[in-house]
Amino acid sequence: LQFLRQNQITASPFESIEGAKRLCDKIHHPAMVLTTHYQIIKANKKMHNILGWGNGELNGKPAHLINDPVVMSRIGELCAKPPHSEKTAMITQYVYIRKDGTKIIGQMDTSKVGLEGFMVVFHPSEECIISYDEIRSILI
Repeated sequence: LQFLRQNQITASPFESIEGAKRLCDKIHHPAMVLTTHYQIIKANKKMHNILGWGNGELNGKPAHLINDPVVMSRIGELCAKPPHSEKTAMITQYVYIRKDGTKIIGQMDTSKVGLEGFMVVFHPSEECIISYDEIRSILI
């Protein structure tokens, strides 16, 4: 039964927190799993590194510690209303705050994990091969 349970968790990472935590550990980008009340359940090593925290230090902490309050409030306001409130996944530009207080801009992707929480993946702009501005200049 344990083998079947592990296979189910692995096959459906967005149906349970356990599945999302396993995916979080395996993904090759900064990522974390949050409760519906925005408590960090698990942040992977890449998320800890990009934000300047020691491995495991963010786990159990409230997400507001690493979020820009103005950006977080605006995104929350938009996501509380249709059509965004009806989505199970979304993507947006976002800002996180490093432990030293500096801000890091990038793209944040989030998916609901059952009714229990969210899986977040962050792509820092500084790690893009071609920036948004470079793409715009190529197209012009």
